[in-house]
Amino acid sequence: MPYQFILPPTWKQTRVANILSGNYCQPKCVEPWVEVKFEDEKQGKLQVVASPLIRLTNKPNASIEDIGNPEKLIASLGPFVTGNTYDPDELLETKVEKRGDLTTPFALTGSHNLAKATAKGNTVVLFVVSANDKQWQSSQKILKAILDSFQV
Repeated sequence: MPYQFILPPTWKQTRVANILSGNYCQPKCVEPWVEVKFEDEKQGKLQVVASPLIRLTNKPNASIEDIGNPEKLIASLGPFVTGNTYDPDELLETKVEKRGDLTTPFALTGSHNLAKATAKGNTVVLFVVSANDKQWQSSQKILKAILDSFQV
């Protein structure tokens, strides 16, 4: 599924471990996999995660709305957003954006993780931008701009 986003030139692509890349199970993965990762030591990290739609709903070619509200979606994919277990108390903000024919839920967690997701065909694409406290202080606007640039 083609997607695009805009990054500042200081961000560099980082290696995705083979176990996370989905290479071992393509083309029939049942677990989510990491497509690509980028990082800037001063600003934060980014990753694009793809998940088979069947992991989230039994409805073929479902839209993101069919899967549920942002809270349900983040509960299903939360570990990919937070990097560990997902705690609903960490969820600070959610909203849903419409871009063309794609609906994109958005979530912000207390540990400075911004996430957007959308579904197309039989895949859900999750776009996550993360920062530690120090990075968040100086780079919050840049991270939100990166997140806003994500399109499928």
